[in-house]
Amino acid sequence: MGKVKQRVGETVGNEELANHGVVDQAKGAAKEMWGNAKDAAKEVHQSHKDAAIVKTHETRDKISQSVQNAKEKVNEKIDNSRSVVPRDAPWLQSSPFNATLSLFKTWPQVVWLSSGDKDSDC
Repeated sequence: MGKVKQRVGETVGNEELANHGVVDQAKGAAKEMWGNAKDAAKEVHQSHKDAAIVKTHETRDKISQSVQNAKEKVNEKIDNSRSVVPRDAPWLQSSPFNATLSLFKTWPQVVWLSSGDKDSDC
C-alpha cells in the first residue's frame, strides 16, 4: 500500500501523500524484519530444545548402560565367588569361631581365586 501512496503522491504532485507512502513502506519493512527475527529466534530456540532432548536421551542411555554393566559385573563376581567357595564347605557348617579361623587359613587362596588376577601378590 505504501508504494501505491508514494506513486500516486508523486504523480499528482502531493508530497505529503508521497511521504506517507514511504513511511508506510518503512513500517511494513520493519514489521517484516521483526517477524523474520521472531521466526528465527523461535527456530533457534526449538533447535536448542531438540538438541537438549537428544542429549538428555543420550545421557540417560549411557547412565542406564553403566548401571546395567555394573550390575552384570557384580552378579558375575557373586557367581564366581559361589563357585570358589561351595555352600557345603565343611568350615561353613561348623561354629562361628571355627568358620572364621578356617576362613583366615584359606583367605589368600580365596582372594586369589575370586579376584581373577593371577598375578596378584596375595
